[in-house]
Order: sequence, then structure tokens, then C-alpha cells
Amino acid sequence: MKTHMFTISCHALDAVRGTHAAALGVTLRRCRPDGLHDVVFTHATDAGGRLLQSVDLDTPSQANHDYELVLAVADYWAAQDAPTEPASALRELTLRFRVGDANARYHFPVSLTPCNCSLLLVVQHT
Repeated sequence: MKTHMFTISCHALDAVRGTHAAALGVTLRRCRPDGLHDVVFTHATDAGGRLLQSVDLDTPSQANHDYELVLAVADYWAAQDAPTEPASALRELTLRFRVGDANARYHFPVSLTPCNCSLLLVVQHT
């Protein structure tokens, strides 16, 4: 039986300090038809602000679902003692996307401040 595995990668940048967003909490959730979510993984970015995680699928049909990548931005800024005025408008950043290729790499480069973000999704097919 062929293994189906897609990859999630993220490179997070702290735009306030002009450096990597190390130890940013990242959770991947699979969206279910009933509106609930199954947590696939919870990790944190490394010292370089990067995360690379493979997701094994039992069947390729599991790929045709929506997933959410959740970035714990408020927790990150609290740990940095960063100024969060006005009142840290961003609590967590949830990025919903469709995994249509069971063997692709889904890369999320993101630049963060306490009140905004810039994001790009790059899909690399194998």
C-alpha cells in the first residue's frame, strides 16, 4: 500500500524586531463535516522561526478536506514582552485551506506584528 503524506512548513518572522519568531505555537486541525476539528499536531517553531511537519494519511481521500493552521500569536507576543497596543488585536491567526494533493508540501511564510500579519501560501506538488 502506498503511503500518502503531505507536509506542512512555516517560516514565521517577527516584523517588530526584524528577526525569526521562535517558539511560536502552531496547531494543525482537520475540519470535520460536523463543524468540529481534530487536532493533527501541536508544535512550536524552532529558533529560526521554522516548522516542518509531515502528516500521514490512511487514504488519499483524506486529503480532500479543509485544514486549519492556527498560530498562537498572542501567546508569542506575551512571551516577548512586546508592546501590544492597541490591546493586541490578534489573539490567534487561523488559516483555513484545502489539502487537495495528498503528497504536496504546503508552505506558509508569515510576517507578524501584534496587530497585523502578512501571509503567503505556497503549494509545491511532488
